[in-house]
Amino acid sequence: MADGERVGTVEHSVHAWLVDAPPVRLSELMVGGPVEVRDQLRPTIGHTIAFGSVQGYLEAYGVAAATLKATYEIAADPKSPALLSEEVRGQSAGPDRAIFSKVMLVRQLPPGRYVLRAVLSTDARAVRTLTRDFEIAAPPVLMTSAGPTGAPTAAAAEVYLPVGKELFSRAFRPEEALGPETLQTFRARVAPEAQSAFDEGVALVQAREYAKAERTLKTAIRADADSTAPLAYLAAVYAAAGHDAEAAASWQTALVDGGDVPVLYQWLGDALMRTRNLGEARSILEEAAAKWPSDLRFAKPLAYLYATFGQGREAVRTLGRYLDANPSDVEALFLGVSWIYELRQAGVAGRTRAEDVIAARGYAVAYEKAKGPRLALVKQWMAVLERR
Repeated sequence: MADGERVGTVEHSVHAWLVDAPPVRLSELMVGGPVEVRDQLRPTIGHTIAFGSVQGYLEAYGVAAATLKATYEIAADPKSPALLSEEVRGQSAGPDRAIFSKVMLVRQLPPGRYVLRAVLSTDARAVRTLTRDFEIAAPPVLMTSAGPTGAPTAAAAEVYLPVGKELFSRAFRPEEALGPETLQTFRARVAPEAQSAFDEGVALVQAREYAKAERTLKTAIRADADSTAPLAYLAAVYAAAGHDAEAAASWQTALVDGGDVPVLYQWLGDALMRTRNLGEARSILEEAAAKWPSDLRFAKPLAYLYATFGQGREAVRTLGRYLDANPSDVEALFLGVSWIYELRQAGVAGRTRAEDVIAARGYAVAYEKAKGPRLALVKQWMAVLERR
């Protein structure tokens, strides 16, 4: 029908009632897939999720509503382990009413049927668990396509892979610069006339007296001599104090004479990632990887950067080289399965489809043996990857 600006109406019957869960009463758990997140204090309702996020919404009533705690979990079925889990903070909507609303990203879950669980408790005890079924729809189109042998075609230009922000925020630890071997590498380069100031500066770094260390190390920098060491440790002082931009500048200067010291590239790359200068970080780490191809300390951060810049296939291959040498890195094992799954969803293979499945299977087995905390999700991905 046409009625002014209205071109049609769809009506749904909604039955609402309250659930007794002493010391409160609860609404039913509502689930929907919002197209965009604006007002989370209003529920969206729908069984099928097609836009990469699902909203859970419920209300609690009673004088104890403000004391209620909630965790939303997504699982394959009501009794399965949680695939995703997030705490939900209640929002007051009056003296005896609280709203528990949360939008959870589900892009990493394979299409299919799932259950949202709302686990409610107080400090004293569990109160109630509510559930609601929903379904994640398959994506309408694939980003790229694969050839009949599983090898990527020329269309596989850019595939962006998920990388958590925390992976670009690895804090600098002063202990990295104070190990005997590392310290000796730098100390051997110090000019004799700067040796005393350098040693004093290092001692101040060890004592965490960063302001004094900064002043002392600056006196060890000489224009007429190799100042790699005092510049490197001055940068370490800046990084330890949280001044990553200044640290990156000092490490960059240290590379003028210290381009043969691998750890300088590592420290500089990390600082550039912390300041989100990701393009510069990629260039620095690629230069280091080309100089020292057998040194795998650069592989994992490079994989993160390739994933971020849409070089998904290179990210998977680079992470694979790292995992070949570091098979007990639980975080990297999880990413390895995740990224291979993401490539499959995009119709792309890191090497060939068969080789990707073999690699992912190995990562999943190692992750399970290490008691990785998100094993249920890893198994979901593997179920998709193992399909012929």
